[in-house]
Amino acid sequence: IMNRKFPRSLSGRFTCSALRTAALLAVTAVASRSLATDLIKADNTTELGTAGAYTDSLAVPTTRDAIVFNNTLVTNSSFSWTSSRSVQAVKLADPSNSVTVSLSGATFNLNNSAGNVTAIDLSSATKNLTFAASSSAALIQVRGSSTSGGAFVSVGSGATLPIQSNFNYNNGTGTPTIHVTGAGNFTVSGTKGKVSDKTAGTALTACSLDNTFTGTVTFANTNTYSGGTSITNGTLVAGVAGALGGGAVTVGGGSLDLNGTGIVNLTLAANKNFTFSSGTLALDLGTSSDQITGSGT
Repeated sequence: IMNRKFPRSLSGRFTCSALRTAALLAVTAVASRSLATDLIKADNTTELGTAGAYTDSLAVPTTRDAIVFNNTLVTNSSFSWTSSRSVQAVKLADPSNSVTVSLSGATFNLNNSAGNVTAIDLSSATKNLTFAASSSAALIQVRGSSTSGGAFVSVGSGATLPIQSNFNYNNGTGTPTIHVTGAGNFTVSGTKGKVSDKTAGTALTACSLDNTFTGTVTFANTNTYSGGTSITNGTLVAGVAGALGGGAVTVGGGSLDLNGTGIVNLTLAANKNFTFSSGTLALDLGTSSDQITGSGT
């Protein structure tokens, strides 16, 4: 369904899952598209939220749509998102160059409440996708569903996904977990990159490196997400003492690397647990100043 194109009227106005068939909605005097559609980015620099940015020149993305960067892109690779808007997902396939999307204070809402699509999909990517932020207000929100177990980010082998803006789970009825899958590299970094709860003080965001993940996730900055961190495969690199947020840390496989970018201290929030059942803890307690501290048990 994601690869099909549907007609659009002049007034008519994306830690991977199978798509469900959507039903066509009833139409009035003017027909309109109701199934999810891949909007292919045209090889121009037109802002992503406006008409003219896609090979369907009349398209303006909605929550039904996936924004796709593929081999249509030969010359251009830097694009902007300047106004807040919700789309279903974003996908990087095989453009000629790595792609950068600059967010200037806007909210890039990947609102897949049906839980049937990977929110950020680099599973078959041949290049990298960077979300850059020129403002501390720039935000990427992902959302899944209770049936899918949360929202999914997939990064294929050889690809890298740097998010340099605020990043959180959009509160809703779905399970509030961000799952990372694939075999590539996912980083939340830069001066403005952090993982947070949508509403401060509520345990609504967790990070999970799933058992299908064999790549590396790096949290370079202090994060404020409070739902906990779970590692079942792959490697999670904590770049600073507060990189793992305010929740419990569970390592059931894979590796937790506390020295990969220079960290020497792991501090857990009060009454939060560190659980290690298998896998690898990469930590060299070489001096009296190196320590694992916490007030849980």
